[in-house]
Amino acid sequence: MFVPKLLRNRIRCPIVIAAPSDRNLRGCLSRGSSRSLARVLSDVQRADFTRRVEEQLGRYGVAGRVESNGHHLRVVGPGRALTVASAEMDAFATAPPDQQARSVERIVREFVRLRRSGAPPPRPRWRDWLRPIFILGLMIACLAAAWRWLGKPARDAILARSAAESTQRVTAATGLAQSPAVPTATMCQRIQTRIATGGTVSVLDVDGWVVEMLLLSAVPTLEPTSSKLDGFFAEATTASPMRRLTWPEDAELSALESPDTFVVISSEPLVDILAGTKSGIRITLSGKFVAKYFDELGRTRMQRLAAALFEATGSSYGALYARCAATTNHQVGSWFRAKDLPSSVLALVAAMGLYAEVSHVNGADPRTNSPLEQRRIWDTLLERAPRLDRQKITLALAEDGGMIAARPGQWLTITFPFQDSNRATRASLRIAKQFGVAPRH
Repeated sequence: MFVPKLLRNRIRCPIVIAAPSDRNLRGCLSRGSSRSLARVLSDVQRADFTRRVEEQLGRYGVAGRVESNGHHLRVVGPGRALTVASAEMDAFATAPPDQQARSVERIVREFVRLRRSGAPPPRPRWRDWLRPIFILGLMIACLAAAWRWLGKPARDAILARSAAESTQRVTAATGLAQSPAVPTATMCQRIQTRIATGGTVSVLDVDGWVVEMLLLSAVPTLEPTSSKLDGFFAEATTASPMRRLTWPEDAELSALESPDTFVVISSEPLVDILAGTKSGIRITLSGKFVAKYFDELGRTRMQRLAAALFEATGSSYGALYARCAATTNHQVGSWFRAKDLPSSVLALVAAMGLYAEVSHVNGADPRTNSPLEQRRIWDTLLERAPRLDRQKITLALAEDGGMIAARPGQWLTITFPFQDSNRATRASLRIAKQFGVAPRH
């Protein structure tokens, strides 16, 4: 290698040093320059050693200048300076090439370890997220395809398996003698817990549930045996109150059949409570009707049926919801109708708030309060309803996705999206707070 000018000035031999065994070096040594030449060799091998260490550090991403100080190497650059001991420098020049490479590699690894141990963890680049996102998307696509392919057979199997039990549960909910099934009640409780946390009830959760329509009228003719219902349901027999849907506007709904798919129509108990109402019915649908209600497209068809019944019976208040047959709590509400917005929110509170796990109307819980107490509270609500600010009501409904559709002078309907089955219950509590009748917790 070529000796720098600074080093050449330190010895008297004007030669180019190629290796320690060079003939010229021996000539220099013979002329008494051994001590000066040793210093030159030390400086040269240190310079070569530090140069190779610096090159290797660059490949590892450690920037800086390598300096030699005795038996220590120091990296000076961005961040804190790093220092390591290196006893290999003295023997570096005479060592075999493979040993030289190992010495450099050991020093470099030590520097890299020190730099990484003192540096904050590197921030992930956006490219690092591509692989897990791609894998997750692929898994979701596979699950969606499997559900689309296997969903209908799975639903049919579940409906067939629950046919015998559902008949007993529905008759219990409508006043017929039977003993409730403990496993079904437990399953309902689990689903209710999921609903309370914002979950969505699906067709796989139909076991033990019923769908109900609540209709209240200002005329005294809306009874379970009213002729206004003849265009929707087959006539009940004296042996059984169970009826079959025969609505010609939706042949698919009317064609639903199974041992547990039927309709029971009973008198609505809220007639005695809600001022201005003189008659009313509660229509309980079971079996495959529940599966339709827990399907997003099927729920729209059930809402159309509720709207048709509301108009055909001349009702003043209407509601559509689902509940667990083993309890009286109304939970999955989706459709509420009356003549205007204040009356429609009253229908919402009456159907969902009164029958929530904890009633949203203080003093009007039909499970604990007398009819006189309930009538007093509802008279207050009817008095306050027209004075509520329409914009505040709309905003309270919108917080849970409530949508309003109206035919001025005839009816106004509040509906809630399919996802998150607890929307109507939360909206009922907000409205009750605006009325000033919600219980204080």
